[in-house]
Amino acid sequence: MKRICNPNLPIVKEGWRGNIVIDGKFQNGAIPRNFPFADVFKWQFSRNPQRKEKRDDAFELQIQNFNPSAMQNNSIVWLGHASFLMKINGARLIIDPCFFKTLIPIKRNLPCSPDSLKSINYLLVSHDHRDHFDKKSVKILVENNPEIEALIPLGGSRLFSEKALRNVKIQEAGWYQEYKLGYDIRIIFLPAKHWGRRALRDANKTLWGSFLIIAGDTKIFFAGDTAYDELLFKEIQNLFGDIDVCLLPIGAYSPQWFMSESHTNPEEAAQIFLDLGGKVLIPMHYGTYDLSDEPPSEPIKRLRKYAVEKEITHKVKELAMGEEFLITNKEKESLKINTEATARQPQTNGGLSKEQVLEHLKSNEVSTVTNALLYATLNFNDWIWIQDECLKLANHQNVDIKGLAVTCLGHLARIHSSINKAKVLPVLFDKLNDKDISGRAQDALDDIKMFAT
Repeated sequence: MKRICNPNLPIVKEGWRGNIVIDGKFQNGAIPRNFPFADVFKWQFSRNPQRKEKRDDAFELQIQNFNPSAMQNNSIVWLGHASFLMKINGARLIIDPCFFKTLIPIKRNLPCSPDSLKSINYLLVSHDHRDHFDKKSVKILVENNPEIEALIPLGGSRLFSEKALRNVKIQEAGWYQEYKLGYDIRIIFLPAKHWGRRALRDANKTLWGSFLIIAGDTKIFFAGDTAYDELLFKEIQNLFGDIDVCLLPIGAYSPQWFMSESHTNPEEAAQIFLDLGGKVLIPMHYGTYDLSDEPPSEPIKRLRKYAVEKEITHKVKELAMGEEFLITNKEKESLKINTEATARQPQTNGGLSKEQVLEHLKSNEVSTVTNALLYATLNFNDWIWIQDECLKLANHQNVDIKGLAVTCLGHLARIHSSINKAKVLPVLFDKLNDKDISGRAQDALDDIKMFAT
């Protein structure tokens, strides 16, 4: 057994001596762990108790057309599965790009053409699995971004051995090591409880892990693929403090006996969020690739239900593919929640009045309306008032805003007994006929039904 790290990169954890390698293979801990092929065969040839439910599940992710060239600074865009595009302090990052069918069936289109992904500075790779590092996708990115730099785990250089990728500048990091960057951001490679393999005989030749991106006082955590480990995530919180935005995997967990050592289920992902002291949870790793036995809609439904139990529903942000999530203070400033601004305004609940929130609800900007609804649900106990405003927004000319209103109605109806379901349910059923938001309407109805049972 030996420990290795990149001697050219700083270590951020005091006393850390590097990653454990046994017989040329990286390990999660000091005890070697293998994945017997017998277990794979046992799973593949076992009956899936949810087979019919999975077959009949027509769930599809919502997709918004997205223009990467118009991307705002300090924002995150989900491209599906574990692929994210970010623009942080002027630097463009892409994480775990995987745009095409690999060896695994795919269930989604893209919100933009891969050829439109340009001016990207950094490619972040969490591990070598084919649903996180797809060579076809990476080759397109390198062709369109010849100056791109790859921030990868130890042992990851072998992923760039082909001629088309050989000239890519790379930095390999072990756990708790910080990459050297030319922008005003920090990116640190952190642990994950997982494994690596691309072929028959290369198990654990490349390390796996997660990323922490720090820009000023904003911290973004990308978990990659991981099993739950209480000590691991609480240690990250202890080292870096509460995390602002947590990108966490919620799918590929069934059967539990086989997947639990590699992936988190929705409840475990929410627990990671709590362990990290998270402020916003963006779920990922579901509804895209057919990796496991659970139906495609089950992960997000289970997360929603558990979020209600843990009273973190207002912290969960479900992104449509191609939807841009702003992580700056602009959203708060637009609502004038900061102390200096609100001190000059008539206030209720220590902040905005209903009249002020109403003004923001009249906006055609999705982020403004989203924040107004979030503020109302956090600060007003008048659920009927919020319900009535959502009923109005359900007929908004902006597709995204009316879709947001439908989702909000579903959340309200399943959480608060005071909501008038006699008014809400007919609207949701009517929206099933609106092709733009029929999926959201069905999800809302399914959630209400599931919660009622």
